[in-house]
Amino acid sequence: MSFSDIRNLNTSRSWIALTLLGVITVELNLIGVNYDPGRSLYLPSFTGFLFACAYLCRPRILPVLALIHIVRHGIILWQLNFHYPWALATMFLVILMGPTLFVAWFLRRWRGYRGFEDPAILLRVFFLFLVVHLAANLPVHWWFSRQAGGMFWVYRSILNSMSQATSILLVGRFFSVLLLGRSGDLELERPWSLLLVLAVSVVPGIVWIQDGVPGFFSTLVLMLTMPILLVLAVYFNAIWVSLVLIVHGWMVTLLSARGLSPLVAGDENSTAIVTYAYLIFVVLSISIVNLLASRKDQSRKALAIWKTMLTRRVERRTQSLRRELEWRREAEVLIRNLSHKDTTTEWLNRAGLREEMTHRSAQANSCYVLLVLENYRKIENAEGYSMAELALKGLAERIEGHLPHGSLNARVDDIHLAFILHDSEMFFGQGAANPSVEGNSFSWIPAFMVGLMELCDSPVPVGTSSIPFRVRAAAAPMAGDNVATSLEDSFKQCRRALESLGRDNSARWTILEKSAQENTTEFRILNEVQAALQNEKLILFYQPIHARDQKKVIGCEALIRWRLDDDQILGPAAFIQTVERDDLIIEVGFHCARLLATFAGRVSETGAELQFYSLNVAARQLQLGSFAEKLLEIWLGFGLSANILKVEVTESAFAGESEAVVSNLQKLHRHGVSIALDDFGTGYSSLSYLDRFPLDTIKVDRIFVQNLDQSLSSKAVLSAIGSMASQLNLSVIVEGIEDQITLDQVESLISVSGWQGYLFSAPLPDSDFLDYLSAGTGPLFGPGRTIHAEPA
Repeated sequence: MSFSDIRNLNTSRSWIALTLLGVITVELNLIGVNYDPGRSLYLPSFTGFLFACAYLCRPRILPVLALIHIVRHGIILWQLNFHYPWALATMFLVILMGPTLFVAWFLRRWRGYRGFEDPAILLRVFFLFLVVHLAANLPVHWWFSRQAGGMFWVYRSILNSMSQATSILLVGRFFSVLLLGRSGDLELERPWSLLLVLAVSVVPGIVWIQDGVPGFFSTLVLMLTMPILLVLAVYFNAIWVSLVLIVHGWMVTLLSARGLSPLVAGDENSTAIVTYAYLIFVVLSISIVNLLASRKDQSRKALAIWKTMLTRRVERRTQSLRRELEWRREAEVLIRNLSHKDTTTEWLNRAGLREEMTHRSAQANSCYVLLVLENYRKIENAEGYSMAELALKGLAERIEGHLPHGSLNARVDDIHLAFILHDSEMFFGQGAANPSVEGNSFSWIPAFMVGLMELCDSPVPVGTSSIPFRVRAAAAPMAGDNVATSLEDSFKQCRRALESLGRDNSARWTILEKSAQENTTEFRILNEVQAALQNEKLILFYQPIHARDQKKVIGCEALIRWRLDDDQILGPAAFIQTVERDDLIIEVGFHCARLLATFAGRVSETGAELQFYSLNVAARQLQLGSFAEKLLEIWLGFGLSANILKVEVTESAFAGESEAVVSNLQKLHRHGVSIALDDFGTGYSSLSYLDRFPLDTIKVDRIFVQNLDQSLSSKAVLSAIGSMASQLNLSVIVEGIEDQITLDQVESLISVSGWQGYLFSAPLPDSDFLDYLSAGTGPLFGPGRTIHAEPA
């Protein structure tokens, strides 16, 4: 049975326990007055117990305690021949219970069920009970004084209230702590010390009952007891302090009532007042010291508990952080694998290959082998992604067995596999050379390439079917200390070699010589163009396009030029074909689009208006899926209308009818961009493109307008082009008009929309072109004037 069960009356034993305590405390009250209700000096026990029950227990116990009090006091009054004993007993109970229940209710509403945990609470409860009980007690004693004939009723009222208030301080606090049942309050760490203090507290009583003890010695013994009680207050919990004070108080009141203590005054009432004043002083001072010491001890314990909890929390957090660090390390490894490895082949990807090469020590004789899967995308379209990936994984496992120890293998993109071969003794012969390749210093690589081709020739079994791969490979020695640059350069060189093999269809593998790689004109040109692009050395010249009547400029064609370090201007024939075979053309093309958009804005600021600005676009640019979006973003970003932009494409862009090319052209056309077919008649099958692509203009190549007076076939072609363009509603611009005679001949054969050629102007820098526009209508250079300028 716990203290909580006793408070809540959960069991029959809790009822029995509280009832027995009620009987005992009532009987102690009667013992204190020696069964004489007229005695004024005693320490009530029932009042404090009743207060504790009213404060903490269920209200159902209060009627039982009231009944015990009435029955016991009624019997005593009846035995003493009082009139109306039961009425008097009931009245005594009402006077006692009213203030007790009120103060208990007040304390519960004010502080809850935390008990006497603060000196201010103790003092307020004491004085509140004293005032309320005195207010209820004074009228009763006044009435009794009139009936008894002159009893000193004010003294008796004060004494009775002081005794009951003292019971609240001592007995009430003791039973409140006991019924709360908090383990910390009930701890007793030094039981023998408590027994010693208890014995010391009753020593004055033992001395007082001895005969012949001087008065000053009795007082001295009582005074010497105070330090012991202070020690009690400092080192023991409230319940044990209250228990010792109850014993001490009982001793003092009993012996004072019998005239044996040094607190005895002239009469009983004076003795009672002095005794209660002593008890109140001792109880309040000791209780306050005990409460302060308890708060300090509780603070110390709270700090210890907090420290323990904090330590446990830090330990748990440390363990959690360790687990989190382990998870993060595992996650980092996983992320690194995902970001540095291809998920299909489980080989390195391009980033992983670069990092792995950085970590490895540089080797002078390393070889880069690039393998292209020419039909991989067709396999994806025909068999699906899953089958294609399974076939690629099978091929990768097959190739791994062919690779020498120490080599690196990677999947650099969807269709390219790369291998880095390091072992110079194994790969590069010191004296042998490959007789099939002039000047080749490799002896082992050709055999490796042949074996690689044989591995790839055999179809890869996937389930019940087999999937064949069509591959080509190129090998190139790696040079340079910069790993990233060396890998990128080797990749570009091998890819160009593979593209050349694919165009010529001459071989399935090739080996690039180191000297040829480093000194090749194409490689050097690309590097120099890249540097020129970064240094803004690539500029545009603009060649005017005149209207049919030759009286005004209706547009211009932007032509790329390269400004060298000595300010000489290099024409496109020296580099543009090399750039168009490389992805560098994409970056160069967008650079030209920005320059042309800037120039169009400058023309507009002068007040001049051109119908269109022509921009040449290479086939590789149109194969970029996002080309149309990026070009429109650049052009419209300068605040220009898409209707004044004309994109010129050559017939080679239509070869193969790439979906990306068609999609880009259609998207540009939907946004209002004009599409012109440049160099018409010189390409693959010009006539077949006219009705399948969104064309607006055809530009007749200069080859058909030169030497018209000596070529009947050129005249027939021009006439046919004019007739066809008229039927398809296409505008015609004729290039290569260099003299008035040529212009007259062409004009007699074909209806044109615009003229372009050196008869009117050479390609001009932007400032000269603006001057050309401001000069007015008519040719800037008259007929027959010789023009010395680079070709367009």
